[in-house]
Amino acid sequence: YYDGNAMNEILDSPCIDSKSIQSLNQKLSSAKSYQPYVDQIEKIYKDRSGKKLDALQKCVMYDVLSLKDQYSSWISSYALQKRRHRFNKTSMPTDFSVGFTKGVVESFTYKDGQYYECQFLLDKKSYQPCSIFKGSIVNALSGQHPPINEEGINTYPWMLGVVDDLTMPTEAFEVIGEKSQQQTIRVKENQVTFVDIQQSHHQRKIIFELENPYTSKIVISGTIGKSDEIHAYVKKSVKEHKKYTGDDASRYDVNLLTSCITFIDTEFDGGTILVEDMQCEDGLNLIRSHGTVDSIKVYHAYQDAIDIDFSNIKIRDIVVKHAGNDCLDVSSGQYSIENANLMHCGDKGISIGERSTAQLGEIIVQDAQDGVVSKDQSSVRVEYLKASEIKHQCLSSFQKKQEFGGASLVYAHNKCDAGIYRDPHSEIHHEETRN
Repeated sequence: YYDGNAMNEILDSPCIDSKSIQSLNQKLSSAKSYQPYVDQIEKIYKDRSGKKLDALQKCVMYDVLSLKDQYSSWISSYALQKRRHRFNKTSMPTDFSVGFTKGVVESFTYKDGQYYECQFLLDKKSYQPCSIFKGSIVNALSGQHPPINEEGINTYPWMLGVVDDLTMPTEAFEVIGEKSQQQTIRVKENQVTFVDIQQSHHQRKIIFELENPYTSKIVISGTIGKSDEIHAYVKKSVKEHKKYTGDDASRYDVNLLTSCITFIDTEFDGGTILVEDMQCEDGLNLIRSHGTVDSIKVYHAYQDAIDIDFSNIKIRDIVVKHAGNDCLDVSSGQYSIENANLMHCGDKGISIGERSTAQLGEIIVQDAQDGVVSKDQSSVRVEYLKASEIKHQCLSSFQKKQEFGGASLVYAHNKCDAGIYRDPHSEIHHEETRN
Protein backbone atom coordinates (compact mmCIF):
# COMPACT_ATOMS: atom_id res chain seq x y z
CA TYR A 1 0.00 0.00 0.00
CA TYR A 2 1.31 3.44 -0.96
CA ASP A 3 -0.35 6.43 0.66
CA GLY A 4 -0.18 8.78 -2.32
CA ASN A 5 2.46 11.03 -0.81
CA ALA A 6 0.39 11.79 2.28
CA MET A 7 3.61 11.87 4.30
CA ASN A 8 5.42 14.31 2.06
CA GLU A 9 6.14 16.63 4.99
CA ILE A 10 8.51 13.97 6.30
CA LEU A 11 9.58 12.13 3.16
CA ASP A 12 9.50 13.77 -0.24
CA SER A 13 8.30 11.38 -2.91
CA PRO A 14 10.16 11.36 -6.25
CA CYS A 15 7.03 10.18 -8.07
CA ILE A 16 5.44 13.60 -8.51
CA ASP A 17 5.94 14.38 -12.22
CA SER A 18 6.89 12.61 -15.43
CA LYS A 19 10.51 13.81 -15.37
CA SER A 20 11.21 12.61 -11.82
CA ILE A 21 9.36 9.33 -12.50
CA GLN A 22 11.53 8.65 -15.55
CA SER A 23 14.68 9.59 -13.64
CA LEU A 24 14.04 7.23 -10.73
CA ASN A 25 13.00 4.36 -13.00
CA GLN A 26 16.18 4.66 -15.03
CA LYS A 27 18.35 4.90 -11.92
CA LEU A 28 16.92 1.94 -10.05
CA SER A 29 15.96 -0.41 -12.88
CA SER A 30 19.62 -1.39 -13.18
CA ALA A 31 20.05 -2.08 -9.45
CA LYS A 32 20.54 -5.84 -9.20
CA SER A 33 19.66 -5.99 -5.50
CA TYR A 34 16.11 -4.90 -6.31
CA GLN A 35 15.54 -7.25 -9.23
CA PRO A 36 14.16 -10.27 -7.32
CA TYR A 37 11.60 -8.03 -5.63
CA VAL A 38 10.75 -6.28 -8.89
CA ASP A 39 10.23 -9.56 -10.75
CA GLN A 40 7.98 -10.92 -8.02
CA ILE A 41 5.86 -7.75 -7.72
CA GLU A 42 5.45 -7.48 -11.51
CA LYS A 43 4.47 -11.17 -11.76
CA ILE A 44 1.88 -10.92 -8.99
CA TYR A 45 0.38 -7.77 -10.48
CA LYS A 46 0.25 -9.32 -13.97
CA ASP A 47 -1.30 -12.56 -12.65
CA ARG A 48 -3.98 -10.75 -10.71
CA SER A 49 -4.82 -7.84 -12.98
CA GLY A 50 -3.75 -9.04 -16.43
CA LYS A 51 -1.84 -5.79 -16.88
CA LYS A 52 1.73 -4.57 -16.72
CA LEU A 53 2.88 -1.94 -14.24
CA ASP A 54 2.78 1.55 -15.71
CA ALA A 55 5.54 4.13 -15.22
CA LEU A 56 4.00 5.68 -12.10
CA GLN A 57 3.44 2.28 -10.49
CA LYS A 58 7.05 1.28 -11.20
CA CYS A 59 8.23 4.54 -9.70
CA VAL A 60 6.26 3.92 -6.53
CA MET A 61 7.61 0.36 -6.41
CA TYR A 62 11.21 1.53 -6.73
CA ASP A 63 10.57 4.32 -4.23
CA VAL A 64 9.36 1.84 -1.62
CA LEU A 65 12.14 -0.66 -2.38
CA SER A 66 14.78 2.04 -2.07
CA LEU A 67 13.70 2.57 1.53
CA LYS A 68 14.34 -0.99 2.61
CA ASP A 69 17.82 -0.21 3.99
CA GLN A 70 16.72 3.00 5.67
CA TYR A 71 13.80 1.25 7.28
CA SER A 72 15.43 -2.09 7.99
CA SER A 73 14.48 -1.55 11.64
CA TRP A 74 10.86 -2.09 10.62
CA ILE A 75 11.53 -5.79 10.89
CA SER A 76 11.24 -5.39 14.67
CA SER A 77 8.23 -3.11 14.41
CA TYR A 78 5.33 -3.88 16.72
CA ALA A 79 2.96 -3.71 13.77
CA LEU A 80 4.96 -6.29 11.83
CA GLN A 81 6.00 -8.63 14.61
CA LYS A 82 4.76 -12.17 14.41
CA ARG A 83 4.19 -12.51 18.12
CA ARG A 84 1.25 -10.64 19.55
CA HIS A 85 1.56 -8.45 22.64
CA ARG A 86 -0.98 -8.28 25.40
CA PHE A 87 -2.95 -5.07 25.42
CA ASN A 88 -2.41 -2.54 28.18
CA LYS A 89 -4.14 0.84 28.26
CA THR A 90 -1.19 2.63 29.87
CA SER A 91 1.78 1.07 28.12
CA MET A 92 2.46 -0.29 24.67
CA PRO A 93 5.49 -2.14 23.24
CA THR A 94 8.45 0.15 22.67
CA ASP A 95 10.70 -2.20 20.71
CA PHE A 96 10.25 -0.58 17.34
CA SER A 97 11.44 2.35 15.30
CA VAL A 98 9.83 3.73 12.17
CA GLY A 99 12.92 5.42 10.79
CA PHE A 100 12.01 8.92 11.96
CA THR A 101 13.54 10.56 15.02
CA LYS A 102 10.99 13.19 16.01
CA GLY A 103 7.28 13.74 15.96
CA VAL A 104 4.30 11.69 17.04
CA VAL A 105 2.72 8.60 15.54
CA GLU A 106 -1.03 8.77 16.15
CA SER A 107 -2.40 5.24 16.25
CA PHE A 108 -5.70 3.52 16.87
CA THR A 109 -6.33 0.05 18.15
CA TYR A 110 -9.38 -2.02 19.02
CA LYS A 111 -10.04 -4.09 22.10
CA ASP A 112 -13.21 -5.45 23.74
CA GLY A 113 -15.60 -3.39 21.62
CA GLN A 114 -13.73 -0.11 22.18
CA TYR A 115 -11.38 1.90 19.97
CA TYR A 116 -8.37 3.37 21.73
CA GLU A 117 -6.28 6.34 20.69
CA CYS A 118 -2.57 6.11 21.39
CA GLN A 119 0.38 8.41 20.70
CA PHE A 120 3.90 7.13 20.20
CA LEU A 121 6.61 9.72 20.89
CA LEU A 122 9.36 9.10 18.35
CA ASP A 123 12.10 10.94 20.21
CA LYS A 124 11.42 9.06 23.46
CA LYS A 125 10.37 5.82 21.76
CA SER A 126 7.52 5.44 24.18
CA TYR A 127 3.72 5.50 24.19
CA GLN A 128 1.61 7.99 26.01
CA PRO A 129 -1.23 6.41 28.02
CA CYS A 130 -3.95 5.26 25.61
CA SER A 131 -7.47 6.58 25.97
CA ILE A 132 -10.85 5.61 24.57
CA PHE A 133 -11.24 7.32 21.19
CA LYS A 134 -14.15 9.77 21.16
CA GLY A 135 -13.85 11.01 17.58
CA SER A 136 -15.31 9.67 14.36
CA ILE A 137 -14.37 6.02 13.94
CA VAL A 138 -15.26 6.20 10.23
CA ASN A 139 -12.88 9.12 9.67
CA ALA A 140 -10.12 7.43 11.63
CA LEU A 141 -10.33 4.14 9.74
CA SER A 142 -10.74 5.76 6.30
CA GLY A 143 -7.78 8.10 6.65
CA GLN A 144 -9.89 11.27 7.00
CA HIS A 145 -8.87 11.96 10.58
CA PRO A 146 -6.89 15.23 10.79
CA PRO A 147 -3.13 14.91 11.29
CA ILE A 148 -1.32 15.63 14.51
CA ASN A 149 1.04 18.61 14.17
CA GLU A 150 4.14 18.26 16.27
CA GLU A 151 7.05 20.68 15.79
CA GLY A 152 5.69 21.71 12.42
CA ILE A 153 5.43 18.12 11.15
CA ASN A 154 2.06 16.62 10.23
CA THR A 155 1.73 12.99 11.29
CA TYR A 156 -1.18 10.92 10.05
CA PRO A 157 -3.08 8.22 11.92
CA TRP A 158 -1.84 4.66 11.84
CA MET A 159 -4.32 1.83 12.43
CA LEU A 160 -2.63 -0.90 14.45
CA GLY A 161 -5.57 -3.26 14.09
CA VAL A 162 -7.06 -5.57 16.66
CA VAL A 163 -4.92 -6.14 19.74
CA ASP A 164 -6.11 -8.97 21.92
CA ASP A 165 -5.00 -11.60 24.34
CA LEU A 166 -5.42 -14.59 22.04
CA THR A 167 -2.61 -17.09 22.08
CA MET A 168 -0.59 -17.16 18.89
CA PRO A 169 -0.96 -20.45 17.01
CA THR A 170 1.78 -22.95 17.58
CA GLU A 171 3.47 -24.50 14.55
CA ALA A 172 4.39 -28.08 13.75
CA PHE A 173 6.20 -29.56 10.76
CA GLU A 174 5.78 -33.00 9.25
CA VAL A 175 7.26 -34.82 6.27
CA ILE A 176 5.43 -37.65 4.49
CA GLY A 177 8.17 -39.74 2.96
CA GLU A 178 8.22 -41.74 -0.25
CA LYS A 179 7.81 -45.09 1.50
CA SER A 180 5.18 -44.10 4.06
CA GLN A 181 2.12 -46.36 3.91
CA GLN A 182 -0.34 -45.06 6.49
CA GLN A 183 0.28 -42.12 8.74
CA THR A 184 -1.99 -40.27 11.16
CA ILE A 185 -1.11 -36.68 12.04
CA ARG A 186 -2.92 -35.11 14.97
CA VAL A 187 -3.32 -31.33 14.86
CA LYS A 188 -3.78 -29.70 18.23
CA GLU A 189 -6.14 -26.86 19.03
CA ASN A 190 -4.76 -23.48 17.91
CA GLN A 191 -2.01 -25.17 15.88
CA VAL A 192 -0.92 -24.91 12.25
CA THR A 193 0.78 -28.04 10.94
CA PHE A 194 2.89 -27.65 7.79
CA VAL A 195 3.23 -30.87 5.81
CA ASP A 196 5.67 -31.64 3.01
CA ILE A 197 4.46 -34.63 0.99
CA GLN A 198 7.29 -36.12 -1.02
CA GLN A 199 6.75 -37.74 -4.40
CA SER A 200 5.96 -41.44 -4.26
CA HIS A 201 4.65 -44.23 -6.47
CA HIS A 202 3.53 -46.28 -3.47
CA GLN A 203 0.03 -46.40 -2.03
CA ARG A 204 -0.23 -44.05 0.95
CA LYS A 205 -3.09 -43.15 3.30
CA ILE A 206 -2.56 -39.87 5.14
CA ILE A 207 -5.02 -39.09 7.94
CA PHE A 208 -5.30 -35.69 9.64
CA GLU A 209 -7.15 -35.66 12.95
CA LEU A 210 -8.03 -32.09 13.92
CA GLU A 211 -8.62 -31.35 17.56
CA ASN A 212 -10.61 -28.20 16.84
CA PRO A 213 -12.72 -27.48 13.71
CA TYR A 214 -11.95 -23.73 13.90
CA THR A 215 -8.33 -23.35 15.06
CA SER A 216 -6.60 -26.57 14.02
CA LYS A 217 -5.19 -26.01 10.52
CA ILE A 218 -3.10 -27.86 7.96
CA VAL A 219 -0.91 -26.44 5.19
CA ILE A 220 0.26 -29.00 2.61
CA SER A 221 2.78 -28.70 -0.20
CA GLY A 222 4.73 -31.15 -2.31
CA THR A 223 3.46 -33.86 -4.68
CA ILE A 224 0.26 -35.90 -4.36
CA GLY A 225 0.57 -39.24 -6.17
CA LYS A 226 -2.10 -41.24 -7.97
CA SER A 227 -2.33 -43.76 -5.10
CA ASP A 228 -2.43 -41.18 -2.28
CA GLU A 229 -5.53 -40.95 -0.08
CA ILE A 230 -5.89 -37.88 2.15
CA HIS A 231 -8.58 -37.79 4.84
CA ALA A 232 -9.10 -34.87 7.25
CA TYR A 233 -11.71 -34.95 9.98
CA VAL A 234 -12.48 -33.44 13.38
CA LYS A 235 -11.68 -35.53 16.41
CA LYS A 236 -14.84 -34.62 18.30
CA SER A 237 -18.27 -33.52 17.26
CA VAL A 238 -18.48 -29.89 16.15
CA LYS A 239 -21.16 -29.40 18.79
CA GLU A 240 -18.61 -30.09 21.53
CA HIS A 241 -16.54 -27.04 20.54
CA LYS A 242 -17.07 -23.37 21.27
CA LYS A 243 -18.77 -21.64 18.35
CA TYR A 244 -16.71 -18.63 17.21
CA THR A 245 -19.04 -15.70 16.56
CA GLY A 246 -19.00 -11.90 16.62
CA ASP A 247 -15.61 -10.40 17.47
CA ASP A 248 -14.04 -13.85 17.80
CA ALA A 249 -14.94 -14.87 14.25
CA SER A 250 -12.67 -13.97 11.35
CA ARG A 251 -12.39 -14.80 7.67
CA TYR A 252 -8.72 -15.57 8.23
CA ASP A 253 -6.30 -16.09 11.07
CA VAL A 254 -3.06 -14.29 11.95
CA ASN A 255 -1.28 -16.35 9.27
CA LEU A 256 -3.89 -15.18 6.72
CA LEU A 257 -5.18 -18.73 6.34
CA THR A 258 -8.87 -18.86 5.40
CA SER A 259 -9.06 -22.63 5.20
CA CYS A 260 -8.78 -25.53 7.60
CA ILE A 261 -6.98 -27.55 4.90
CA THR A 262 -4.75 -25.60 2.49
CA PHE A 263 -2.78 -27.05 -0.42
CA ILE A 264 -0.27 -24.49 -1.67
CA ASP A 265 2.23 -24.92 -4.53
CA THR A 266 1.20 -28.55 -4.78
CA GLU A 267 1.50 -30.85 -7.80
CA PHE A 268 -1.30 -33.38 -8.19
CA ASP A 269 -0.81 -36.62 -10.13
CA GLY A 270 -4.14 -38.14 -9.11
CA GLY A 271 -5.06 -38.95 -5.52
CA THR A 272 -8.22 -38.52 -3.45
CA ILE A 273 -9.16 -35.97 -0.79
CA LEU A 274 -11.90 -36.35 1.84
CA VAL A 275 -12.64 -33.46 4.22
CA GLU A 276 -15.33 -33.54 6.92
CA ASP A 277 -16.89 -31.06 9.37
CA MET A 278 -14.57 -28.08 8.87
CA GLN A 279 -15.72 -24.77 10.35
CA CYS A 280 -13.18 -22.37 8.79
CA GLU A 281 -14.07 -19.81 6.09
CA ASP A 282 -13.10 -22.47 3.52
CA GLY A 283 -13.24 -26.19 4.17
CA LEU A 284 -10.58 -26.91 1.54
CA ASN A 285 -8.39 -24.39 -0.31
CA LEU A 286 -6.02 -25.03 -3.22
CA ILE A 287 -3.60 -22.18 -4.04
CA ARG A 288 -1.04 -21.99 -6.88
CA SER A 289 -1.40 -25.70 -7.52
CA HIS A 290 -1.57 -27.74 -10.72
CA GLY A 291 -2.25 -31.21 -12.08
CA THR A 292 -5.10 -33.72 -11.83
CA VAL A 293 -7.05 -34.80 -8.77
CA ASP A 294 -9.05 -38.02 -9.02
CA SER A 295 -11.64 -37.20 -6.35
CA ILE A 296 -12.52 -34.48 -3.83
CA LYS A 297 -15.28 -35.01 -1.27
CA VAL A 298 -16.27 -32.37 1.29
CA TYR A 299 -19.02 -32.91 3.85
CA HIS A 300 -20.48 -30.24 6.14
CA ALA A 301 -18.45 -27.07 5.47
CA TYR A 302 -19.17 -23.92 7.47
CA GLN A 303 -18.82 -21.57 4.43
CA ASP A 304 -17.26 -22.44 1.05
CA ALA A 305 -16.67 -26.17 0.76
CA ILE A 306 -13.92 -25.97 -1.90
CA ASP A 307 -12.03 -22.79 -2.84
CA ILE A 308 -9.35 -22.85 -5.56
CA ASP A 309 -7.21 -19.83 -6.49
CA PHE A 310 -4.40 -19.15 -8.99
CA SER A 311 -4.28 -22.77 -10.09
CA ASN A 312 -4.41 -24.99 -13.17
CA ILE A 313 -6.39 -27.98 -11.96
CA LYS A 314 -8.38 -30.86 -13.45
CA ILE A 315 -10.72 -32.70 -11.07
CA ARG A 316 -12.33 -35.92 -12.22
CA ASP A 317 -15.02 -36.16 -9.53
CA ILE A 318 -16.36 -33.79 -6.85
CA VAL A 319 -18.96 -34.52 -4.19
CA VAL A 320 -20.10 -31.83 -1.74
CA LYS A 321 -22.83 -32.29 0.85
CA HIS A 322 -23.85 -29.23 2.89
CA ALA A 323 -21.91 -25.98 2.48
CA GLY A 324 -22.82 -22.74 4.23
CA ASN A 325 -21.84 -20.73 1.16
CA ASP A 326 -20.59 -21.90 -2.28
CA CYS A 327 -20.03 -25.59 -2.85
CA LEU A 328 -17.21 -24.82 -5.31
CA ASP A 329 -15.57 -21.40 -5.76
CA VAL A 330 -12.67 -20.94 -8.20
CA SER A 331 -10.80 -17.84 -9.34
CA SER A 332 -7.83 -16.61 -11.38
CA GLY A 333 -6.92 -19.88 -13.07
CA GLN A 334 -7.73 -22.66 -15.51
CA TYR A 335 -10.07 -25.39 -14.35
CA SER A 336 -11.61 -28.58 -15.68
CA ILE A 337 -14.30 -30.47 -13.74
CA GLU A 338 -15.44 -33.76 -15.28
CA ASN A 339 -18.19 -34.67 -12.79
CA ALA A 340 -19.65 -32.86 -9.79
CA ASN A 341 -22.51 -33.73 -7.44
CA LEU A 342 -23.22 -30.70 -5.25
CA MET A 343 -25.97 -30.87 -2.62
CA HIS A 344 -27.29 -28.25 -0.21
CA CYS A 345 -25.14 -25.27 -1.16
CA GLY A 346 -25.90 -22.13 0.87
CA ASP A 347 -25.20 -19.89 -2.11
CA LYS A 348 -23.86 -21.07 -5.49
CA GLY A 349 -23.30 -24.58 -6.75
CA ILE A 350 -20.26 -23.47 -8.76
CA SER A 351 -18.83 -19.94 -8.88
CA ILE A 352 -16.11 -19.10 -11.43
CA GLY A 353 -14.53 -15.65 -11.16
CA GLU A 354 -11.64 -13.26 -11.69
CA ARG A 355 -10.60 -14.01 -15.26
CA SER A 356 -10.78 -17.80 -15.03
CA THR A 357 -11.45 -20.33 -17.75
CA ALA A 358 -13.44 -23.45 -16.88
CA GLN A 359 -14.62 -26.57 -18.68
CA LEU A 360 -17.47 -28.27 -16.81
CA GLY A 361 -18.65 -31.76 -17.71
CA GLU A 362 -21.62 -33.39 -15.97
CA ILE A 363 -22.74 -31.11 -13.16
CA ILE A 364 -25.55 -31.98 -10.73
CA VAL A 365 -26.71 -29.30 -8.28
CA GLN A 366 -29.44 -29.86 -5.71
CA ASP A 367 -30.66 -27.11 -3.38
CA ALA A 368 -28.73 -23.88 -4.01
CA GLN A 369 -29.38 -20.21 -4.64
CA ASP A 370 -27.73 -20.42 -8.08
CA GLY A 371 -26.52 -23.32 -10.21
CA VAL A 372 -23.42 -22.23 -12.19
CA VAL A 373 -22.12 -18.65 -12.22
CA SER A 374 -19.48 -17.11 -14.52
CA LYS A 375 -18.32 -13.65 -13.48
CA ASP A 376 -15.62 -11.01 -13.88
CA GLN A 377 -14.13 -11.79 -17.30
CA SER A 378 -14.31 -15.53 -16.80
CA SER A 379 -15.05 -17.88 -19.68
CA VAL A 380 -17.05 -21.02 -18.90
CA ARG A 381 -18.38 -23.94 -20.92
CA VAL A 382 -20.94 -26.30 -19.38
CA GLU A 383 -21.52 -29.63 -21.11
CA TYR A 384 -24.43 -30.85 -18.97
CA LEU A 385 -26.22 -29.23 -16.04
CA LYS A 386 -28.94 -30.95 -14.05
CA ALA A 387 -30.16 -28.71 -11.24
CA SER A 388 -33.13 -28.81 -8.87
CA GLU A 389 -34.37 -26.69 -5.96
CA ILE A 390 -32.65 -23.61 -7.38
CA LYS A 391 -33.89 -20.38 -5.75
CA HIS A 392 -32.56 -17.87 -8.30
CA GLN A 393 -30.83 -18.75 -11.60
CA CYS A 394 -29.71 -21.99 -13.21
CA LEU A 395 -26.98 -20.20 -15.19
CA SER A 396 -25.64 -16.67 -14.72
CA SER A 397 -23.00 -14.51 -16.38
CA PHE A 398 -22.16 -11.06 -15.04
CA GLN A 399 -19.61 -8.52 -13.87
CA LYS A 400 -19.32 -8.24 -10.08
CA LYS A 401 -16.07 -6.34 -9.50
CA GLN A 402 -15.41 -3.07 -11.25
CA GLU A 403 -11.76 -3.87 -11.98
CA PHE A 404 -12.88 -6.72 -14.26
CA GLY A 405 -15.12 -6.84 -17.30
CA GLY A 406 -18.12 -8.96 -18.21
CA ALA A 407 -18.11 -12.74 -18.32
CA SER A 408 -19.18 -15.41 -20.80
CA LEU A 409 -20.89 -18.77 -20.43
CA VAL A 410 -21.75 -21.39 -23.06
CA TYR A 411 -23.84 -24.45 -22.27
CA ALA A 412 -24.77 -27.55 -24.27
CA HIS A 413 -27.45 -29.19 -22.09
CA ASN A 414 -29.42 -27.51 -19.31
CA LYS A 415 -31.89 -29.59 -17.29
CA CYS A 416 -33.04 -26.90 -14.88
CA ASP A 417 -36.38 -25.13 -14.51
CA ALA A 418 -35.12 -21.88 -12.98
CA GLY A 419 -34.00 -18.88 -15.04
CA ILE A 420 -30.93 -17.79 -16.98
CA TYR A 421 -29.39 -14.37 -16.37
CA ARG A 422 -26.73 -12.16 -17.91
CA ASP A 423 -25.96 -8.48 -17.36
CA PRO A 424 -25.36 -6.00 -20.24
CA HIS A 425 -21.59 -6.56 -20.07
CA SER A 426 -21.71 -10.35 -20.36
CA GLU A 427 -22.69 -13.18 -22.69
CA ILE A 428 -24.53 -16.45 -22.24
CA HIS A 429 -25.41 -18.82 -25.11
CA HIS A 430 -26.80 -22.23 -25.84
CA GLU A 431 -24.08 -23.96 -27.83
CA GLU A 432 -26.33 -24.91 -30.75
CA THR A 433 -27.69 -21.37 -31.19
CA ARG A 434 -24.46 -19.46 -30.69
CA ASN A 435 -23.47 -17.39 -33.72
